[in-house]
Amino acid sequence: MVRYHDYFAYIFLLVACVHMALSLKLLEIRYVTIYATGAGVLLLVVALIIVVFVVAHIGVTVLSLKMYQKRVGEITFSEIDLRKVQNGIYRGEYDVGYISAEVVVTVKDGKFTDIELVEHKTERGKKAEVITEIMLAEQKIDVDAITGATNSSKVIRKSVEEAVKKGCKMNTK
Repeated sequence: MVRYHDYFAYIFLLVACVHMALSLKLLEIRYVTIYATGAGVLLLVVALIIVVFVVAHIGVTVLSLKMYQKRVGEITFSEIDLRKVQNGIYRGEYDVGYISAEVVVTVKDGKFTDIELVEHKTERGKKAEVITEIMLAEQKIDVDAITGATNSSKVIRKSVEEAVKKGCKMNTK
């Protein structure tokens, strides 16, 4: 997933390269005059610094994308018997970097009575938000992901699981 600011980084890289090319051409054309004033060298140094920072930004973006993909791939779900969850209202959240979700889950008599999606940070997974209605209707966390929003579906489901686990822990005390 590429965030919008990454597109600006690519544009910035292109501008920096053009700046560097123009600086080099300027140095070639007016080598003596510019070299004597130091302006050409300054242009070249600035262009090189811009390129270094943009390349570093792209590298960090690629690294964070790989970490995000790894975290989503590592999401697993537990078998939770809702009948063993105490009546109550539980808050759960889950965050994998590019996507996060926070929910408030109400359980009564071993059933979901409400699943409220309090917050869902995403770029393209907005349509996954209906998964809370599906979990409520089917009375389980293990439901199919929403096509086209698989990662957001997983994160929302995991946040519901995290909330419900709190009710299970209270039961064991």
